[in-house]
Amino acid sequence: FDNCLEKWKKYCQDIASSRFLMGEIKSSFRVTLDWALKFEIIQKILEGNYGIGDRNPLPAVSAAGVFFNNSKIDIAREAEEIQQETDEAQSVKAFRLKWLNKLGASNYRECFKTCVIEVSDETTLILRPSSRY
Repeated sequence: FDNCLEKWKKYCQDIASSRFLMGEIKSSFRVTLDWALKFEIIQKILEGNYGIGDRNPLPAVSAAGVFFNNSKIDIAREAEEIQQETDEAQSVKAFRLKWLNKLGASNYRECFKTCVIEVSDETTLILRPSSRY
């Protein structure tokens, strides 16, 4: 990578953009650092092999902790879905909308969408993770 952090970052983003390399196609395989650093593998990934680009990787995080590369359409779609939810209290909807806008649509879906959020009292929400945890 010629001591270039940007080239290394792009390489890692390419890996994260592959469903195969992230273990989503063949569950018995997921890329490891030692495998990804083999010269012949680096060449194949840089050439676009292994399904590079067939997956939306998680957005990158800046030093300030702000998530980038979120589709405004995805965020708007999730926000509309949250607003249409009739079984949740307004405080729960506000919590969901805050984290949707802070994390972006894909991270919100991954972390909060399936969680049960209960109102304990006027100032306390109880967050219960989905059963997959």
